[in-house]
Amino acid sequence: MFLLLSAISAHRSYKKLDEYLQKDDIESFRHELLRLHPYNQMTWFEQLQNPSLRKKVYESLSAKEFAEIFQKLKVKDQVEKIQELDETYQAEVFSAMSTNRLADLFNRLPEDVIHQSIDQMDAEQARTTMQLMKHEEGTAGALMTTEFVSLNKGLTIEQAIEKLRAFADEAETIYYVYVENDEHQLVGVVSLRHLLASESTKTLEEIMKEEVIQVVQDKDQEDIAKLTKDYDLIAIPVVDDDRHLLGIIMVDEIMDVVEEEATEDLGEFAASRGALGIEISALIAAKKRAPWIMGLLLIGMITAQIISFFESTLQEVVMLSAFIPLVMGAAGNTGTQTLAVIVRSISNDEVKKGVWKIILRELSAGFMIGICSAAVLLIVIPIFYNGNWPLAFIVGGSVFLALGFATFIGCVIPIIINKLNIDPAVASGPFITTLNDMVSIVIYFLIATSFLQYLQ
Repeated sequence: MFLLLSAISAHRSYKKLDEYLQKDDIESFRHELLRLHPYNQMTWFEQLQNPSLRKKVYESLSAKEFAEIFQKLKVKDQVEKIQELDETYQAEVFSAMSTNRLADLFNRLPEDVIHQSIDQMDAEQARTTMQLMKHEEGTAGALMTTEFVSLNKGLTIEQAIEKLRAFADEAETIYYVYVENDEHQLVGVVSLRHLLASESTKTLEEIMKEEVIQVVQDKDQEDIAKLTKDYDLIAIPVVDDDRHLLGIIMVDEIMDVVEEEATEDLGEFAASRGALGIEISALIAAKKRAPWIMGLLLIGMITAQIISFFESTLQEVVMLSAFIPLVMGAAGNTGTQTLAVIVRSISNDEVKKGVWKIILRELSAGFMIGICSAAVLLIVIPIFYNGNWPLAFIVGGSVFLALGFATFIGCVIPIIINKLNIDPAVASGPFITTLNDMVSIVIYFLIATSFLQYLQ
């Protein structure tokens, strides 16, 4: 209910903002906009389609105020919007942005625009931003921000608090104070709560926690997300090979990583990687999906060849063809369910706790589902097909075995792929389904051919 009321309140504010801009009531516009949360400010600005109204926004807000909105936009939207800003305002907006967000943007801008912007920026910010741009995308170095608080271990608590007051406006967070030695190596961490609760005459070295959860600059973002989740961190420090503190990664960046990785895995799972966003055009989506679909069509031709191999069986009992979709569909659905469970277990490192335990559980579940499905078919088929018990046993037995094999395939393939250091999500749903179609149709016709005499 609270979320609903918040959404309604925000929507009302958006309508007011539109009205104030159209009436050129800048004072009311600024008051209404700046009282909103930065996310709501960004949401409103994102849906503002009229270029002339956006121009009024730039004229009404200082560069620092607009930077709060601008850096929350998606990078592709930032690239579009900066073309509407004049050079001076643009440079001021860049100067007010956090270095990691600015580095993300610069990585997608033309070289001439970057150099032009760098020339107008603060020298230290420019140097830091260019340094961040050198890190490979998807690593700790690319995610980190350099706006953090680090203090020497020899400082007293009183001195440390004074330093915090001075840096509070510039740092991304002050909930953690990172402690360095004289060589600027990370040696400890102190929480803000612990700092405020300690005696003012003590030094940071006396109260710091020496075991610091940290990552090196080339650590993969997915591993960082797992580490942050496991230790319930709101920030994680990034160091080089010599433990020199380079920056920190905030939890909001980690949440973006989790969303990005989940989207990527979903794309792999559905054989549509890179084609999930609504902003993707139909042509690009088709290009992304087509190779997988074409490949699966070729593999599907094998299924057609298998059916043609058993053509004589079908000619003798045409009724068997009616149950081909049922057997294939049941196997495909079961295999996809198992694949989803296994990929999740791999991503959560549950497989490491006992791979055979997971395989045995899934196989048992598959055969149990197979028994239940077969039992239902043994009851239903004789009712609808004039007491044809042989047909019921053939179809029921085929489904039972097909579901067992489908579960096995859905288990083993992603595990093998993971052992080869390949993302198990590439064992996508369509691929597993197609493979299970082939296996299930072979099982079905082998059983049908073996018991053909009882059907005639």
